[in-house]
Amino acid sequence: MCHADGCPTDQKTPESFAAFQPGRGGGVSTDLFLEGIDALANRRLDALGLLQVTDALSAQGQPQRAAQLYRLWLDSHPDAPERGPVLFNLSIALAASGDLGAAVASLDEALERDPAFHAARVNRGIFLSRTGDSEGAMASWHDVLERLGALTPEALHLKTLALRHLAHSLERAQREDEAEPVLRALLALESHDPEISQHWISTRQAQCCWPLLEPVETHTPATLRRRMPPLALAAHTDDPWLLLAAGAAYTPWRPEIAPLPCPARPTDDGTRRVRVGYVSADLRGHAVGSLVPEVFVGHDRTRFEIFAFYTGPAGLDGHRLRLQQSVEHWQELTGLDDDSAARQIAAADLDLLVDLNGHTDGARPGIIARRPAPILINWLGYPGTTGSPFHHYIIADDWIIPPSHEKYYSEKVLRLPCYQPNDLHREIGPVPSRAEAGLPEEAVVYCCFNAAYKITRFTFERWISVLAAVPDGVLWLLDPGRTTRERLQAEAQARGIDPARLVFAPRVPNPVHLARYALADLFLDTAPYGAHTTASDALWRGVPVLTWSGRAFASRVCGSLVRAAGLPDLVCKSPEDYTARAIMLGQDAEARQTLRARLAAAHETCVLFDMTALVRRLEALYEALPGAPLPVPDLTGLDTVLALGVTLDPDREEIGARPDYDDLYRALMADLPPAVQGPRGL
Repeated sequence: MCHADGCPTDQKTPESFAAFQPGRGGGVSTDLFLEGIDALANRRLDALGLLQVTDALSAQGQPQRAAQLYRLWLDSHPDAPERGPVLFNLSIALAASGDLGAAVASLDEALERDPAFHAARVNRGIFLSRTGDSEGAMASWHDVLERLGALTPEALHLKTLALRHLAHSLERAQREDEAEPVLRALLALESHDPEISQHWISTRQAQCCWPLLEPVETHTPATLRRRMPPLALAAHTDDPWLLLAAGAAYTPWRPEIAPLPCPARPTDDGTRRVRVGYVSADLRGHAVGSLVPEVFVGHDRTRFEIFAFYTGPAGLDGHRLRLQQSVEHWQELTGLDDDSAARQIAAADLDLLVDLNGHTDGARPGIIARRPAPILINWLGYPGTTGSPFHHYIIADDWIIPPSHEKYYSEKVLRLPCYQPNDLHREIGPVPSRAEAGLPEEAVVYCCFNAAYKITRFTFERWISVLAAVPDGVLWLLDPGRTTRERLQAEAQARGIDPARLVFAPRVPNPVHLARYALADLFLDTAPYGAHTTASDALWRGVPVLTWSGRAFASRVCGSLVRAAGLPDLVCKSPEDYTARAIMLGQDAEARQTLRARLAAAHETCVLFDMTALVRRLEALYEALPGAPLPVPDLTGLDTVLALGVTLDPDREEIGARPDYDDLYRALMADLPPAVQGPRGL
C-alpha cells in the first residue's frame, strides 16, 4: 500500500470488507476518483476499499487525488478505529504530492492517537529530513529507538530502518563521531550488508580511529577489509596487489551486459576530428573539477571534438559553469539510468571515452560496463587501477607507474610528463599574518592539509618524532572537527608532545585557504594515501613538500608532483628517510629557504605547471589509440590475491615499506594447493 521512499511497512485496516472494489462490474475504471467519491457518498467505502482505490490512484500518478479522497474519508469517519493507518497513508500521498509539511502533520495526528505507532515515527523522520529539518528527523528516529520494546520481527525491522536513516543523516551532517556507534549497532543487526560495514569504516577513517578495523560480532578485521571500497582501502594500505584484486571484486560487471553497438560511421574524408568524451560526477566544485579546466580549454579544436558528460548532482556552481563553457558539447546524464545514459554517450560516436571517476563516490560504473565508446580510459578521478574487464588504458607517468609496477594494473599504462593537470588561474586571497592564523610567529611550521582519513597511526607517529626533535616546531592541520581534533591532541600528549603544538586551521573558502599556505615552512605528506590536489596547491604557493613514495598509485602521486616541480630530493625512499629529512629541514632554516628559492625559480618553467605540454602529450596519446589493437585486461587469479591480501594487517605493519613485498605474496601463494591459480607477475 505504501509507495514512499523509506516506508517501513504496509498499513492495513483491522478488518476486511468487500463492499467496494475499484472498477467493479465495468472493466477498468476510467475515473477511480469519481468512483471513490460515489462509494463514499453511498456509505460503501470502508477503510480497506479506501486503501484499494487510493493505492490505484497513486499507482496512476495521481497522489493529490488520493490525498483528497483520504481527507474526505477522515472527515466522514471521525471515530473510526482505522484513522491511524489512514492518516499514515495520507501522509505518503501528501509527500508524493510535494506537501511535506502536511505529511508530517498527518503523522503527528496519527501519533497523538497511538504513540506506539513506530512506523509513523520512522516516516516522520524521513519527511522532516526531506524538508531540511535534520535535527527534527534525527529526534524522531532516536525516539523510535528509545520507545521500541521487545524485538519482535516487526520491531527489529523498524529499529533497523531508524538506525539506517539516523546514520545517513549523521554522516551527511559530518557528525562521524555520532554516526560511528549507530553504524556499529546496525552492523550487529544486519551483518550481511556490506554497505553498512563500508560506512562504519569510513566514519572511523574520518575520525583517525586506530586501529581502524576491530572485530564486530561475527566480522574479523580480515572480513571487514574484504568489504572495503577500493578508495578507502587505498588510504588503509599500500598494497597494490590487494588494491588490484579489490578493484576487480568491486566492479559491478555481469557477462550479460553486452557492448553497445557503435553508430554507422560515414567514410572519413579527412576532415573528421578525434572525438573525445569525458564522463564524471565531479565536473563541478570538486578536486577533479578544479584540475581539468586547463585540459578542456587547451585542446586543439581543429583536431579534437570534446564532449563532457555530467553525471553528478543537480545545481550549478562556478566550477561547473566554467567547465561547460570550455567544451563544445556538454550533456547532462544526471537522472538517467545506466542503460539510457550509456546510449546517449554512444550516440555521440566517440573515438574514446575518459572515465574521470573510477572507483570514487558518485561513479557510474554501470555506464562504462556498457562500453559506450570503442576505447575506455581511466584517468585522474580514482588514483589506481579499476581492475575492470572493460577499461583498456590508465593514464599515469613514469614515476607513479614505473615499468616494474605495471603488473599491479589491469589496464595498459599510458604516460604523461606528469600525471596531474593543474589550474593556472587559481583565485588567491590576501595572505594573513601568522598571528591571524593562530600560529606562533617564530615557530617552524610543518603543515598538512590532507583530509583526516589519510592520517594513519604510522604517519602520525612520524610527525610526533619530528616534533620531538624540533622543539620550536608546530604541526598545522586542517580542522577535522571537535572529536577528531581532541583525539589527535590526546594521541600527541600520550606520546609526550604538548597538544598545543598541534594547530588546527578552520575550514574557509578556497581562496582564503590557498592564501594561508604561504605561512607554512614545509608540507609533510601522508602515507599510504598522499597529497594530490593539496600537494599541487602547496607547490603552487611556494611551499616545499616532503613525501615518501610507496608502491601503490595513491602513495606515489605526490612524489610525481614534487619531482615535476623541480624538487626530486624531497621524495624520500623510506619512512626513516622521510622522518630524518623532516627533522633536518626543521633544524636548518637556510636549507628551507634554499628549497623555497628553487621552487620559486622553477615555477614558470617546471613540468608541473606546463599545461600546454601536458595537453599536447595527452592529444598525442589520444591520436595514437584509434585503430591500434585493444589491450585485454588479464584478471586471472585475483580472487586468490584478494583472499590472501585481506589477511595482512596494515594496522600492525606498513605493508608498502617491506623490501620483500612481492616475495611476501609468493610465500602466501606457496602454501596453497598447486591447482590454485595466481595472477600474472606472481
